[in-house]
This record gives sequence, C-alpha cells and structure tokens, in this order.
Amino acid sequence: MKTGNSLRRWKFLTAGLTVMTLGMSGILPVSASSMLSVTDEAQIRPIKDGSEKYLMKSDGFYCLKDDGSKDDTAAVHYFDHVKIDGTVLDGFYYHDESGCYRAESPHIVKISKLTCMKPDENGDTVEQSFDGYYMVNNLGKLTAAPQVRYIDNLTMDGITFNGYYYFDENGRMVTETGMHELEMSSNGQMFSGTYYFGGPNGALLQEAGVTEDGFPVDATGKVTALDDLGMDTLEPQLTSML
Repeated sequence: MKTGNSLRRWKFLTAGLTVMTLGMSGILPVSASSMLSVTDEAQIRPIKDGSEKYLMKSDGFYCLKDDGSKDDTAAVHYFDHVKIDGTVLDGFYYHDESGCYRAESPHIVKISKLTCMKPDENGDTVEQSFDGYYMVNNLGKLTAAPQVRYIDNLTMDGITFNGYYYFDENGRMVTETGMHELEMSSNGQMFSGTYYFGGPNGALLQEAGVTEDGFPVDATGKVTALDDLGMDTLEPQLTSML
C-alpha cells in the first residue's frame, strides 16, 4: 500500500541512476524512459498535447523536458482537466523561459509566434497559434472567455495601452478595430450590447460618433440603433462592409 510520503519519493530504476531532486537550484537529468516510469509515484504528469513535455509540482509548477531538465523556452501548453496535487489545470497555459507556471495576479504578456496542439469538438487535433498581447492569469492560464478589461497606462514595446480593451476566447488582446458584443461589467462600468473598439490600438472609443461602416455610436462606445435597421438601411451597410 502506498503512503502519502511515497508520492514524494522518486524511484531508483537502475543501479547508480539518480532520478531527480528539486531544490529548484538545479535538476538532475534523467532518461525519457525513467520519466515515464515515475509518473505514478511522483507529483508529475505528462502534458498530452504532443509536446513530449511534463508538468511537475514541487515548490511550484514546472514544465520539464523528457530528460528531466526545466524547459527553458517560452511555450503554451494545453491541459484537459489535468489534476496534480489537488490543483486542476484546464485550458491553455503559458510559461516563460524559466519553465515555471507562476502563481501571479492577472497581467499582460507578449507572446510571439508560439503554437500548441489541442483537440477540437470533433476530437481531431488542431494547431492553435499565439501571437500578440495576452491576458495571463494564475499559473499562466490564458483568459478562456471573451471579455473586456481596463488597462491603465501600460507601455509595452513602446506602445501605451490606456482604456478598455477586448480580449478574445484565447486571452488575446484584439488590437484591430472592430465591434464586439458584451454582457459583463469591468472596472465599475456595465457593458450590455455591441460596442465599438475603434480607438488607438483597439481601445474602446468612448465618444459619440460612427463606426468605420457608418453605424452610430454613443458616448459610452455602444453601437446604437442596431435593432432599428430595416432592409432599406441594412443593405447599404452590408454593401459598404463587404
């Protein structure tokens, strides 16, 4: 019968082979076969997204290569309800060159040309690309639902973000001009309806005017009169958009 302590104990699989010790000052390399052999004994799980990487829980959460060393390349990995040491990871998670899934408050990071494999609704494996500015939550989880967030004078790569910005279902800040439907509150402001993000770098345009396609916008950035569009007015709008 396994005890609680056995979960923290690494096996010696071959004479003279020390598997791994973690004070996070360093990790001793092991073979790929050794990694696979200890997944049931230690706080470690394979990352089943085709990356051949592993998730390890010790004094934190770490991404490991199959030789047991920390992954020193920034990456996004997909987890499907993976439970380790009482924590469940579900969705896309980012780590930087430290290989650590950090316990932090929500913040924005720039992700450059990374890809990750995940199953779609049909069970097929598809590639998801990540490139841009992303909202990263605790343990590196990318925001998993479309939403608006307020950003207060954040400067990255010489670009200053100030105001309300729309984030898509993968946590990417949409910096392109567009209209988005919202039903939520953020920073004390209630959003209900369709809003025009036509300001600098995709910020919510909070002034009365019209969209690029001629739709009226009120002072909160909400697109108005959408319900009043009849065929006589809708056809010209669709024509201009196409």
